[in-house]
Amino acid sequence: MGGPNRLPNFLCSPFNVAISRTTSTSCVNVGKNMRSTIPSMSVCPSISRVILYVKNIPKVAAFYETFFGMRRIAEEPGWLELESPSGGCRVALHQASKTQKSGAAVKLVFGVSDVQKFVDAAAARGLKFGPVHGVRNGLGHEFANAKDPAGNSISISSRGCQHTQSQLS
Repeated sequence: MGGPNRLPNFLCSPFNVAISRTTSTSCVNVGKNMRSTIPSMSVCPSISRVILYVKNIPKVAAFYETFFGMRRIAEEPGWLELESPSGGCRVALHQASKTQKSGAAVKLVFGVSDVQKFVDAAAARGLKFGPVHGVRNGLGHEFANAKDPAGNSISISSRGCQHTQSQLS
């Protein structure tokens, strides 16, 4: 797998997502029976970051750095922002208030081409995922769930990643 800043080769490229973008009257292809309410624009806004409210920023940052290869890109009191070397949405860690509950109703999903291989590699480094679930309709995909140290739901999923036949059998 390489050094600490090197991502495993089974992580999904950010360019393998299943959203088609257009430059006509809509930004996202929403299907033949749905109409987009997004006005025509030359550039469509993308999700730039997800904010997680956490009580222990250093502990949660170390978790995402260790298990997902994320790097710190901005840090100030009560705020730390991480990005993946392969691109995609950033994760911002915001200091939670003392009364805020842990584990907000959000799930971060990391794309991997081989879910079981990632689960095994993470387990060897101390992160335990739940069972690998297989979804076989259409092209099929697999996923597994876990929690970060702040109680936020995380998932790894092969949805949108390129599959080999052996991964689906």
